[in-house]
Amino acid sequence: MRLVHDCLRLKTGAVSTREVARRIGAALSTTAEVDRRHEDPDWARAHPETKRKHVRPSMSWEDYIKRYPGAYRCSRFCDRYRG
Repeated sequence: MRLVHDCLRLKTGAVSTREVARRIGAALSTTAEVDRRHEDPDWARAHPETKRKHVRPSMSWEDYIKRYPGAYRCSRFCDRYRG
């Protein structure tokens, strides 16, 4: 879990994937996978959609998971949406 935390922290600091891998001592493929799995949704797009009547955050998640198959599960997506 520490590897994931460090990888995400460095990626938010605009460090390249190759440099992140070097700094944390992980394989380039590992850091790329962490980055892919933790791709943030387009919150600006998801928010107005859920303001429409009868639309729930889980419906926005269905669109999101089609674009990023290995990303957040529904419960995590909804927690991040609300938080």
